[in-house]
Amino acid sequence: APHSLDAGKKFLAQADAELTRSRYENNEPRRLAAQATYEARHAMYLATRIERLQESDSRKQHELEQNMLAVEEPIKKLAAELNVEVRFDQGYAMPMQQLLDQIQKRKQEIGSLQQDLADRGDQIALLNSEITKLQDKLGGESAERQSL
Repeated sequence: APHSLDAGKKFLAQADAELTRSRYENNEPRRLAAQATYEARHAMYLATRIERLQESDSRKQHELEQNMLAVEEPIKKLAAELNVEVRFDQGYAMPMQQLLDQIQKRKQEIGSLQQDLADRGDQIALLNSEITKLQDKLGGESAERQSL
């Protein structure tokens, strides 16, 4: 898995450069090193999967299909959670776009609901203020009636 391994090497080089640039600031180098470690582990995982696919021709087709179906499973689970029906007959791009569109829609709905909640909070505060004023006024009138 040379692409994944190269990505890990790039993150490692960036971490090294950050440490060289600023020896005492180590948050960013730690993050980069963690990303490099992830990329290396990912490369090893992919290499193992690729190796298994290349073992024998008789198993290759079956295993390749199983791998492709396995990739579809988490996408299907996400789609089910978002109430989106996805189809893979034209690849993965369209289902992924459907999921992204649905996530964007949900984010907008959340933003709208948060704004509604804030507006209602403002209304409640205004009404509470009016209630307090009316109670003060009523209390003052009651004292005035008692004195009369």
